[in-house]
This record gives sequence, C-alpha cells and structure tokens, in this order.
Amino acid sequence: MLSTHARPAASIFMNMTLRARLTVGILAIAVVLVMPMVSALHALGALTPASLDRYAIAEIIGAFLLAAAIAVWLTRSVSRPMRDLEAGMRAVAGGEFGHRLAVAPQRRDEFGRLAASFATMADRLAELDKLKAEFVSIASHELKTPINVMLGYLQLLQEGVYGPLSDRQLEVCRTLQQQCQAVGRLSKQLLDVSRFEAGGGQLDLHRFALGPFLDELEESVQVLAVQRGVHFTVLRDERLPVEVRWDRDGINEVLGNILSNAFRFTPSGGRVELAAHADEVEVRLYVRDTGSGILPEQLGHVFDKFYQARNQTGTVGTVGKGMGLGLAIAKSIVEAHRGTISVDSTPGEGTVFSIRLPPVVPPL
Repeated sequence: MLSTHARPAASIFMNMTLRARLTVGILAIAVVLVMPMVSALHALGALTPASLDRYAIAEIIGAFLLAAAIAVWLTRSVSRPMRDLEAGMRAVAGGEFGHRLAVAPQRRDEFGRLAASFATMADRLAELDKLKAEFVSIASHELKTPINVMLGYLQLLQEGVYGPLSDRQLEVCRTLQQQCQAVGRLSKQLLDVSRFEAGGGQLDLHRFALGPFLDELEESVQVLAVQRGVHFTVLRDERLPVEVRWDRDGINEVLGNILSNAFRFTPSGGRVELAAHADEVEVRLYVRDTGSGILPEQLGHVFDKFYQARNQTGTVGTVGKGMGLGLAIAKSIVEAHRGTISVDSTPGEGTVFSIRLPPVVPPL
C-alpha cells in the first residue's frame, strides 16, 4: 500500500511518456549509485567543508553525465522504433498497405519481431484489398449484361412490340427502366473504381484546346445553375496553356462530379465558381462553393468509396441521391493523370476542391 505522499508521485510517474520514464529511471539509478560513494567519502573525511576534494566532485559530476548519456541513448533507441511503428500503423489505417518500417525485421529483439509482424499484416491486408477490388470488378462487369437485357425488354414493352400497354403499365415500365439505369450507373462506377485501384484503369490521352473545353463545360453546367438558382462563374488565368494532353472525358467527369456536388449542397442564391490557373509546371483547377461545408473530422474520408458527409443537406429532391462514388472516381482519374486532388472546407461557409495536373501527361 502506497503512502499518502507516495501516491501522487507514482501517479505522475505513470502518466509520463516512455522517454520521460527511462530518463527519470536512469537518473534515479545514478543517484542511488553516487550517494553511497558520497557517504563513504564523507565518512573518511574527504568531503569536509574545509578540504573538499575536487576529484571527488569531478567523479560525482561524471557519474551524472554518464547516467544522462545512457538515458539519452536508451530513450532514442526505444522511442525511434516506437514512432516509426506508430507512423506505419497510421499509414496502413489510411490504406497504404505498401508502407514499410525503417526498423529492419531481421533485428533480433522485440522491435525486429514487431517489424516482421507489421510487414506480414500489411502484406495480407494488401492481398485482401486486391481480392476485394478484383471481386467488385468481376461482379460489376457481369452485371452489365443482365441489366442491358432488362433495359432492352423494357424498351420493347414501351414500344408496344409485345402488345399495347395501359397507362398504368407504361408508368410501371418507366419506373423499372429508371431503376435499371440507376443500377447500371452504379455498376459502371464500381467497375471504374476497381479498375483504377487495380492499376488497370486506362486513360485516353490526347491533345485538345483547353479554352473550348472550359467553354463547353460552362455551357453545360449553366443549365444546372439556373435550375438551382445558384450564381455560377468560370475564371481563367491568362497563363493557361492553349493545349493540354489529358483524358478529355475523364477530366470532364471529374469536374462534372465536383460541380454537381457543389450545386447540390449550395442553397438558392449561393455561388459556385470554377477557377483555372497555371504556371510553367502545372494547371490548377479550383471549384469553390458557398454551401453547407464539410465537418473537419469528415474531410479525410470524402474520397473514400461509399462515403457521404452526414452534415450536408441538399436542395429539394436531391437528399440521399448518389452512392458516394463520384469523388472516389474523381481521385482515381486525377491520380492516373499524375496529379493531385484535395479539399478544404469550413462548415456553414463553403468548400474548395483543388486539382493540380501537369499540362502534358506522359504516356502511361
């Protein structure tokens, strides 16, 4: 049983970091070793106030310095592998299954065994992730044929090939057609995501004029802006390249997904802006809105498959629409272009998506 005075000291010690515990422990050992020496010297009269031996003081100071050096060495030898392991676990949690620790698995100590176990765990997770992507890809591909068959027969029914249908039956056929098309879109999106994750996503790279591309995008999106009652503008930097070498349809899909979300979560009277800037190295595309924004704890997940921010409220008729795959596909397409995509948001003020792309993507 600890005394009343000992309990606070023990509590403080247990709340210290590992490095602090090792340092305190080594210094305590130094004190325990040095104090008998001091007592012995004092008993022999070597440490009287009148005749204080400078060599005895040097020996005491040397003991403390040696203890401090040992403490620093021990803390570094322990804390570095621990920090490396912590960083590795964060990387794996974020989906970086190829991450490797700086600690060699061949080390013949606890850290070596931990590094070996970490490598095995990461390899197995990577294997499972690849199998999952392959399964989704195969399942999505196999769904295409039955969906197309159902859509074909529904179209024939509506055209009266198998006999006339009543108005009620035609309405049911249209509903079934909409649902089949929704499943078809989901199947296509899953197939696109899984292909890019497996490294099989193909880009149709070719040169095209950037100005007309932005003109067409602005014209097609302007209709959506009018429907939502949102003010939409496109800003262009004078330094934009005349031509770029991208997958035109892919980048159009990326910007379409992001702009669609921006209009969806921006109330009537708000603003959505597409800004294009460039320098000698890259083209930067920004999509800004004055919508509901995204909570900080959700920002790190917006590019995950099937993830939808829970605090966002769409306009009438859009709540709950979508499967949370649009941004995952956008990220895959941008990264396939050797570019980056990021997001910054302030709840209640709006969101900014930033895309950085090389003006000329080299052959893959």
